[in-house]
Amino acid sequence: YLILPFGILFLPFLSSAFSYFPSLSIPYSYLYSTLLILSYCSVLFLVVACLFLVALVVWVPIFPMEGSFVSSSLLRLSPSLDDSFVTCSDASSGACPDSFALNCDAPTFIPVDSQLDYEIKSHPSTFPILYFNAQSLPCHVEDIRYYLGSSDVQAIVVSETWLKKSINSSSVALPGFQLIRHDRTRKNSGGVAIYLHDGIGYKVLCKSPNDSVLEYLIIEVRLGRSSFLLCALYKPPSPPCDITALESVLSNFVYKYDNCIVAGDFNINISADNHSAKNLMNVCTALGLTLMNAGPTHVLRDSSTTIDHFLVKNSECVKSYKTFLTPAVSHHRAILCCLKVDKFKLKPRFIFPRALKNVDLKIVEEAASCLQW
Repeated sequence: YLILPFGILFLPFLSSAFSYFPSLSIPYSYLYSTLLILSYCSVLFLVVACLFLVALVVWVPIFPMEGSFVSSSLLRLSPSLDDSFVTCSDASSGACPDSFALNCDAPTFIPVDSQLDYEIKSHPSTFPILYFNAQSLPCHVEDIRYYLGSSDVQAIVVSETWLKKSINSSSVALPGFQLIRHDRTRKNSGGVAIYLHDGIGYKVLCKSPNDSVLEYLIIEVRLGRSSFLLCALYKPPSPPCDITALESVLSNFVYKYDNCIVAGDFNINISADNHSAKNLMNVCTALGLTLMNAGPTHVLRDSSTTIDHFLVKNSECVKSYKTFLTPAVSHHRAILCCLKVDKFKLKPRFIFPRALKNVDLKIVEEAASCLQW
């Protein structure tokens, strides 16, 4: 097709040859017609090919293909990318509440550790508490280590740890943190845990019984001479469990502390108008707790629900409450709650020095002899 167009240049010479050789006009007329048709076809093909190339160069960037946003499945197939690097946020909320399609108005891909670090530094003098639904802590502890990065998180609440007695705590340790765990013993899955930054004191107040469907771990976090209550909770979707059982457990502790935080996977969609959601709100009202809400926390391709919650006694102490996509860990969003905790101020101590340089030793001996040693 690249050579045949040049045959058009020889068509005049062929017509002249036919006039000089009339006897050859009939056979050569067929050759002339064939060459003419092929030449025109080749020219038409070149024009169409050029138009197609122009369309590829100019039109395709303007109209991107569906699904052009990076998803976790595509990132896992790429050796140079990892889904732990990607999240979607906007200027208003800090996190996009949609599914992995990431249909934000102005999507921006920002590393999760950078988002955590920025959010914590934007709220200094707070106690940052991070929540994960790990869905097997041994399988995802490395991802959690990466997500933490250099952020100044002080406490990490984890649900669905899937830990067993046979799993050593050192295998799921996080640098700079001490681990308090409560494993499920009756069957697989489940379990809750709390990581506390080294140097922070704590006291275990209560653990759920081994035969309890509702799993919880309640500790007292000590900051100086002040303290607050922190609870890690997991309510499995089955067998059925009434969330009102949480009221009887927390009622023994919640009134003793100015600050109380309950974090975990409740498996109760607060966005739905059903009996379970109403029971959870009734529990919050009875205990004087506020249910924090920042949109969906369990995100799938075709659905999203709000089932992971923070219950806070004093919502005015919450300076920031954000959710983050962490597809490397699970479909559950991570939740960051920056809590304003007023540290206990020590009362001033007055010291009165005594001048012992000119003391009368005889008087001291007489006074000492009168004491009952």
